[in-house]
Amino acid sequence: MSTYLTICIFVVDSMYFCATSSVVCE
Repeated sequence: MSTYLTICIFVVDSMYFCATSSVVCE
């Protein structure tokens, strides 16, 4: 989960990608 969170923060510009990672993590 931490890994996905890190990617989300690192790729904050890609909000869509961030949302996708959250779904995968869920």
